[in-house]
Amino acid sequence: MAILSKNISEIKSSLDSSEFFVAEQVNIPTLYSQLWKYSNGPTIADHAFHEFSSLRLATDNEIVSLDLWGETSVLLDTFRLASQQLWDCSQSVFCAV
Repeated sequence: MAILSKNISEIKSSLDSSEFFVAEQVNIPTLYSQLWKYSNGPTIADHAFHEFSSLRLATDNEIVSLDLWGETSVLLDTFRLASQQLWDCSQSVFCAV
């Protein structure tokens, strides 16, 4: 299934404020550790939400070198389900209590 603009629109409509999601809730690898290099590790400013920007097809090099997540249709279903259950930051280690 190719990624279409309607797929991106559908994902955005399922996001919190059309922008944010909890990566752990949709089984997408988190970015926390990649950002810690800018703050020298976890801080109290860390939070559970990730920002969605877009989708694109993987390049041939990425297909060979990266762990692939799955099909577009599965991604859409996963975001739909998470949205119906509401975004739950308690699924993240950075949930504010």
